[in-house]
Amino acid sequence: MYLSRIRYRDLHAASQAIHSALQDEKKGVRTHDYRSHQLLWQLFSEQELRSFLFVEQPSKGLQSIKGMPEYLVLSQHKPQQIDWCHVQTKPFNPKLFEGQRLAFQLRANPTITTTVKDDQKGIWIKKRHDVIMHAKKQYQENVEVTQQEYVEQAACSWLKQEQRMASGGYKIDSLHVIATQQHKLLQYRSKNSIYFSSVDYEGTLQVTNPDLFLKQINQGIGKSRSMGCGLWLIRPCPM
Repeated sequence: MYLSRIRYRDLHAASQAIHSALQDEKKGVRTHDYRSHQLLWQLFSEQELRSFLFVEQPSKGLQSIKGMPEYLVLSQHKPQQIDWCHVQTKPFNPKLFEGQRLAFQLRANPTITTTVKDDQKGIWIKKRHDVIMHAKKQYQENVEVTQQEYVEQAACSWLKQEQRMASGGYKIDSLHVIATQQHKLLQYRSKNSIYFSSVDYEGTLQVTNPDLFLKQINQGIGKSRSMGCGLWLIRPCPM
């Protein structure tokens, strides 16, 4: 695996790259997140299937224009050098062990599945919900917390769900929601839009199964992984 930081070379390069991605958008959905995905796929033009995860962050202005998007990318293959960006790449092979404590940042699209009855067909069906939107609908004003606190609790419960942690090889020690955001996907030649939410988490965890956790890091967690969600950013906790 490889971990890379991708930066635009300059404003002109950014404009050219975005224009190229806009041409690709005519073939499918139109959204900023999808545009980033299309741009980054240019770094892996020899691969037929997506084999990378990414997260977009605003530049701090140290090595590129402050506020410009830059990307952290985890990929199975080494990204190519192309003209619109600077690519800094290093091998990614973390040495994990049981009981290891890690600090992490994560942007994820949490979803849950519920069973509801289809009255017309008379059958029970499974339906997937966006955790953030579902929590907003379930919120009652007579509870003792604000809607934002209720939504953040739902987001945290998703990541700390026992089965999810066990299958992912980790256990959450501390967890905070830094931000939530709703995204809109406009489908080409369609009036219908698709919505999904992302949650920015920050916290610490303990590795319970190194093999399972490394597998999850490589594959990502949650839905909308092609839209910039699911990438664990980890570092050792200070002693």
